Amino acid sequence: MSGIWIELSGRVAASDGVADARSQCSFCRREVAVLERLIAAEDVSICSACVQECARRLRRRNVLGWRPWWRFWEDGEPSKTGTGLSYRDPYLACSFCKRSLVDVPALLGGGRINICSPCVRLCMEILREESR
Repeated sequence: MSGIWIELSGRVAASDGVADARSQCSFCRREVAVLERLIAAEDVSICSACVQECARRLRRRNVLGWRPWWRFWEDGEPSKTGTGLSYRDPYLACSFCKRSLVDVPALLGGGRINICSPCVRLCMEILREESR
């Protein structure tokens, strides 16, 4: 199995995001003071707006597990985007769980900060639980 790469152009900062993971979103670089919510892992974080944007892109690309119910019977995977990155590139791994692109249905990001579709789902569940 090989996942698809979805580039978040204009969304992911150029630097690696490690230094400020608790004070700003690693994806959009907005400061924690202006964010609704921030989910932080060991060395990377993502805000609620970026989680929602990732989920929207996963649904739009019909990624397995994100397809609307009326598209379940459609077979055929979305085409892989041409990014110029090799599937063996060490940066093509989730910054949260460290799984590589070949181990997940989809990987979103750009530069050195990425998130896989299972981690987006987990972040959505965390946000949902926190809002109760």
